[in-house]
Amino acid sequence: MATLPARAKALEEHDGGELVLVATSGLVARRYEVSSVHQDITSGKFYRISLPALHERGGSAQGFVLVEDGRDAGRSEPVEDLSVAAERALQDEMPGLIARAIARNVVKNRVANEAGEESAGLEFLVNFASAVLENADVRSWSTLPDTIHLLRVPLPAGEHRVKVRIESAHGGVLGSRDIGPVNISAWRPVVVGLHWIQ
Repeated sequence: MATLPARAKALEEHDGGELVLVATSGLVARRYEVSSVHQDITSGKFYRISLPALHERGGSAQGFVLVEDGRDAGRSEPVEDLSVAAERALQDEMPGLIARAIARNVVKNRVANEAGEESAGLEFLVNFASAVLENADVRSWSTLPDTIHLLRVPLPAGEHRVKVRIESAHGGVLGSRDIGPVNISAWRPVVVGLHWIQ
């Protein structure tokens, strides 16, 4: 199978058609809530901090091999890892999320203190309810793929039988997908898409 520079050179010199494979794999890491509850031993009040964390969902393929008319025509290159991007985004957001969680606890404590001026039981109920109702924002694009791969292969114009072999990190075969007959045009690239979830 040709190396990446060799494939780029072949594409540059090729005057026929081109097949572009856009393959996505797995599902992006999903946010979930991590909470900790603390009690002030002097006042008896409860404080809860809830923050989002990421759960890796796995099931991603590490490579897609295009099989054209029974021969390996090229291997995909990863172009984006969305779980890594989600981790970076969460790390960037975390200082603000922590500051807002602390600020909410301060405001809720003040409301509980004001309620306590009327009734000690009411102060306890307001404090307890505010601790129970404190939740992290775990909204995220949970249906996005984990990784995006791309492959460009020069092919002569005409009909070609195309399959995609899906490979694991260790080179093992996870499965294959039959794309079927693809009609390659000499005038414009033909784009095929594939999504793999194990």
